[in-house]
Amino acid sequence: PPAGVEPALVAVLLHGFGGSGTQLADAWLPPIYDRLGKRTFSSIRWVFPTASSRAITCYGGLKLRGWYDYFSDRRCSEGPVEETINEDQVRATRRALGRLLAEQRSVAAGVPVVLIGLSQGGCVAVDSAMHSCSNSSRPSAVF
Repeated sequence: PPAGVEPALVAVLLHGFGGSGTQLADAWLPPIYDRLGKRTFSSIRWVFPTASSRAITCYGGLKLRGWYDYFSDRRCSEGPVEETINEDQVRATRRALGRLLAEQRSVAAGVPVVLIGLSQGGCVAVDSAMHSCSNSSRPSAVF
C-alpha cells in the first residue's frame, strides 16, 4: 500500500528450493496485478523473504538457497526412493518464519496475514501453520 495507508491484507510468499524472494516477486506480481487490478493489488502488503544459501547434502554440498537441507533426493538415490530432510533446519526456519509473521502482525494489527508457498516454500508454509504455538506467529491462512 502507499505510505501511511494500512494494508487490508499481508501476503507472505515463500519461494521454492533454489529460488529467491526477488525471483518469485518478479514472476508472480505482474499476473497478480493484472488479475486483481490496481486498487485491490495496492491494498496488499507483499512480503517475499529469501531462504539462506546452505550446503545441500544430496547435491554434494553445493551451496543453494533452501529453507532446509535435503540429505537424499530421488535423483541422487541409488537405492530405494527416500527423501530425508534436516529437521533441525526445518525447526530453525519455522522459528524465523514465526518471527517474520509476528513482525508483520505487529505493524499491521488486526490485518489477516496469509502465507503462500511454492514447492519447498509450500512445505514450509504448511509446517509453520501446523506447528505454530502462538496467535502472533500463526498465519491466518495457508495457500
